[in-house]
Amino acid sequence: MTPLPPDQQFPELGLPVIEEPPLPNSVRRPRDLLRLVVTIAIAAALLVITALAVTTTSGLEADLIGVVTGLPAALIYIVQFFGGLGLLIIP
Repeated sequence: MTPLPPDQQFPELGLPVIEEPPLPNSVRRPRDLLRLVVTIAIAAALLVITALAVTTTSGLEADLIGVVTGLPAALIYIVQFFGGLGLLIIP
């Protein structure tokens, strides 16, 4: 079943038919290109910052492991207990 043209769908209403030229497929403005370039630059900056953050956290983890290995077991247990308790309370 093929659909009827708009002017024949509800002829009993007597609505006027409005015909407009078809809209162009796309409209390009210089502002659009600028937005694209800025968005790509921001995404690239975020990727660089993320890569730096990963290496920073890896270095921090290595430093903390080095410090913790020299602590007595009782102190490590106390820190783990309060850290776990904090994780349960905070959320």
